[in-house]
Amino acid sequence: MAIGRRFVGRYEHTIDPKGRVIVPSRYREALAPYPIITIDDNHLSLYPEQAWEEIMEQYDTIAEDDYEAQRIVRYKVSSAFEAEVDKQGRLLIPQHLREAIGLERDIVFAGLGNRVEIWDKEDYMAEIQSVREQESELRAKIKPYREKYEERRNNQ
Repeated sequence: MAIGRRFVGRYEHTIDPKGRVIVPSRYREALAPYPIITIDDNHLSLYPEQAWEEIMEQYDTIAEDDYEAQRIVRYKVSSAFEAEVDKQGRLLIPQHLREAIGLERDIVFAGLGNRVEIWDKEDYMAEIQSVREQESELRAKIKPYREKYEERRNNQ
């Protein structure tokens, strides 16, 4: 579901032979009319226009002579696609993006705050299993961010 501007939850869907998939109804309004799809590690990320614009503004601050940083910007931005959610609630995932991460039929939409991730179902289940096995170590990685958030919140 989309809570305010935050996406949460997990939904399983199937891609049709033309590369179209029905967007979960709880995500549609927040994503419509033209979400941006881009590659992100071993999954795709689907952003509402405003969230993508904020990312682009961050990318604009990266120095052009920072070759390594520009490599990832080039990869993400050049693979991005301005999609459309049609009247039936379907989204076309371009072939080059489906092939890049191995999306074939069964997929998972996973809400992740400001974006929705699109995973091959088998890959997603393997990722979740990996997280379960490493949960305490991974939680420790979040702690500094939580502390920074609390500090910033207390200073307001």
